[in-house]
Amino acid sequence: MRNFCLCLSLFCVLFSFSQASSYQISTGRSINSATTKAGVKPFEISGTLVSEEGKLPLESATVYLQRVKDSSLITYTISNQKGQFTLENKTNDSEANFFVSYIGYQTYKKLIKIDNSIIDLGTILLKESTNTLDEVVV
Repeated sequence: MRNFCLCLSLFCVLFSFSQASSYQISTGRSINSATTKAGVKPFEISGTLVSEEGKLPLESATVYLQRVKDSSLITYTISNQKGQFTLENKTNDSEANFFVSYIGYQTYKKLIKIDNSIIDLGTILLKESTNTLDEVVV
């Protein structure tokens, strides 16, 4: 049974590589270049997240981009230890809603115009949420 699973896994991996190679040979293009359509522009949005009061970097904040017309998700990421993030994807939209969400802080929202391939938002200050409890006495 173990040998069968190993052979099946190996077959699947080899089969997937053979499909990619045959596509490249028949069309003369790589898979990535074939998915680019007219009007679709690649973009990269970057910035740094810090708390407004302590100016400390916010690690593991959720950063995401939604389409304006139907609120569908375009792409998302999570900030690193220094509060830095980079969103990379392709879209044919000219603008999108940009959100930053972090526990204990108010959700940040901004309408982004996707007119350049590289957009640097700089430092984004997040405000602490006022709906949190200070402490509970029992």
